[in-house]
Amino acid sequence: MPTPRGVEPESDFQWIDLEDFSAGIYDYSHVANTAPNVPGPVNAADPNETWACIALPQGGLGPLPKMAQSYQWPGDYISGDDNYITGLLVHDELGNGDTEAVAMFEADDGTTHYFQAWSYVPETNVGGLIVQNTPASSPGIFGSPYPQMTRAAPNNPTTTPGNPTIVFPAGGPAYPTGKGMLFLYPDPGNPTSYTPAQLIGTSTGFTGQVIVHQNRILVLAGTSYGWPVGGGFGTNEIINFTDPPNSETYGNQQTVLAAEQPYGYGCAGSISAGELFIVKKRGGGLVVTGDIFSPNVTVLPGVTSVGGIWGAAHSGPAGFAYCSFDNGAWLWNGGSTAQKISKQLDDQFFLPVEFYRMQSNNYGFFVRCIADRIYFSNNWMYDLNTGSWWRYYPGLAQGGVDLFYVNEVDGGDIWCGPLSFSDSNRTFLYRFNQETPTETWQWQGLPRRLTKNRYVEPRQIVVRASSNKGNTTSQITVAIFNGATQVGSVTTPSGSIKAAPTMIRMPIGAVSAGSSSYASEDLTIRISATGNGDAAPNLHSCSIGWNQRAQAPTVGVSS
Repeated sequence: MPTPRGVEPESDFQWIDLEDFSAGIYDYSHVANTAPNVPGPVNAADPNETWACIALPQGGLGPLPKMAQSYQWPGDYISGDDNYITGLLVHDELGNGDTEAVAMFEADDGTTHYFQAWSYVPETNVGGLIVQNTPASSPGIFGSPYPQMTRAAPNNPTTTPGNPTIVFPAGGPAYPTGKGMLFLYPDPGNPTSYTPAQLIGTSTGFTGQVIVHQNRILVLAGTSYGWPVGGGFGTNEIINFTDPPNSETYGNQQTVLAAEQPYGYGCAGSISAGELFIVKKRGGGLVVTGDIFSPNVTVLPGVTSVGGIWGAAHSGPAGFAYCSFDNGAWLWNGGSTAQKISKQLDDQFFLPVEFYRMQSNNYGFFVRCIADRIYFSNNWMYDLNTGSWWRYYPGLAQGGVDLFYVNEVDGGDIWCGPLSFSDSNRTFLYRFNQETPTETWQWQGLPRRLTKNRYVEPRQIVVRASSNKGNTTSQITVAIFNGATQVGSVTTPSGSIKAAPTMIRMPIGAVSAGSSSYASEDLTIRISATGNGDAAPNLHSCSIGWNQRAQAPTVGVSS
């Protein structure tokens, strides 16, 4: 009598052991055009089929934080074009313990251009309109890129600490008749009102991207210079700022930090009380020390430039993280050069799908350093412990949503938002809870070659897993693919995964030996986990027993 399938002696099998997943995701789509068909380390993951999981420190895979709640845009939807969230800042310092999301909105219906800024409290679902404007329709969006929290006193001399306030710009076409706007919400002189203060009005100054540093508000004023062709030479290298510090007195200093290569700035960040780091679009970076009124400037030409975009960079334990157009993600930690940290990814992985539709270079990337992880636009996350990349939530192509903004607050919550929303789904804000594991996650490896010139047949799968939050109804499914065709799948029985690591052996379902389903040297392995309405489990290891089968046929070449 033949031996039943799946119970052969283990000595008859060869084994694939999946335990160390620290390689993370590999995506060379900018080179190979199709991301999965590229070489990568053992257990490297497919970017199109991997989300919401991360390599565990001692081996295996575990769930990332759960998306706990979503929130709807408090205003109207404007038909005729995309509705964009052009600025988002979330904080939880309100005296009653609630959270506030300050969000800017922009849209155009072909007749009217719409700009709004809102205060929204998720706990009460209450929104308050801060400011709005409805000029005639005009192409392109400057937006309100990356509102900043700072302090400002309403009166001079500023002998007392200023009130906390959020500063955000608004440029044309939202305010096309003047030179843009610069708002402070709330008004330091009237901090209990939604109505903001105006640092730049419709007839004074030039607005631009905003930096807060040394208790000053710095504006990279967009400036166009005369030029023989093309209608002028445009750049954002002129810096105006509030003076004295801690005041609302906005100046017209027109400071230029480095006259060489005047191509403009792509990102900036305050590194310490005495240092400001700015990265040019071309020409490297600058370290500015001392008072901006009389700065000392060190030019660092070896720092990788940002390219023709502006984005939100951020400082964390590993250094200053930012992105470079067509060059990936970088870390600067105080030296004369920056280090690339995304060698295994497509060099535009961070670029939102809305980038070209917006006709704006202000929304190139968003970076936020939180503890030992760095979050990037398009749902990407970099693990500093392993140097690996993961997607903390499925993107739109994977049945989820493309997230652009990431904001951390006190406690366990992380708040995220998309760059645009549709009429059918007006969700503009998502809350992730770091203390609650997600309910589902998925990992898929790159195609794995097991033999040379022989077909293979998977026969048995051994899963070692443990539950999260005491959820013993969680399950893990292991599916095996030959190309895009699934040739085998097993799921752990309900109740088989315990609180402690548990080993579960399972034969692969009946498919006849030598079937064309197994006519391949390469197999692709997908592991998915579900908590069945609760926390998803941890996978500690997965082993797949397989046998060699028939030799691959020789393909003749006619003469």
